[in-house]
Formats: sequence, structure tokens, C-alpha cells
Amino acid sequence: HWVNMNILVQPLYARGHSAPVIRVADSWYIKEFSPHYTSITLKPEGGFSEEFFQVFASKLLGILREGSIWAPLKVETEMCNVF
Repeated sequence: HWVNMNILVQPLYARGHSAPVIRVADSWYIKEFSPHYTSITLKPEGGFSEEFFQVFASKLLGILREGSIWAPLKVETEMCNVF
């Protein structure tokens, strides 16, 4: 899955888009640091439910769609509140 997504993320970055990538702490494929995306590392204790990810993704997309210059900061703040 990540190989295909990484192929899509790189041209988006080249066109000026930012791409936050959610990864688990022990991911072998998704690197924590990359010039093409900003990684958000999760350290789940016992895992997360599908409902949690649906709510989280909805909030994240809502923030990013605002198109505000402050959107990245708002995403980071939301992440701190959730985790």
C-alpha cells in the first residue's frame, strides 16, 4: 500500500502540496523523516478502532480544506489533543 501512496505523494509535493502521512512507530516502510511529506507517528496502546480513524480523518480533512496559512499548526494542535 505505501509503495503506491509514496509514488503519489512525491508528485504532489513537487506541485507545492503538503501531505501529512500517518504512520505507526514501528513502521518498516514509512520513514519518519522525508523531504516529500510530514509524518505523524502514532504510538497506540492497544490499537485504535475504525470509528476513531474515521472521526480523526474527517477532522484532519476539514482543517486542511480550510486552506488557511495556520492549517498545519491547527493540525498539530489537534494531534496533541487526541494523542
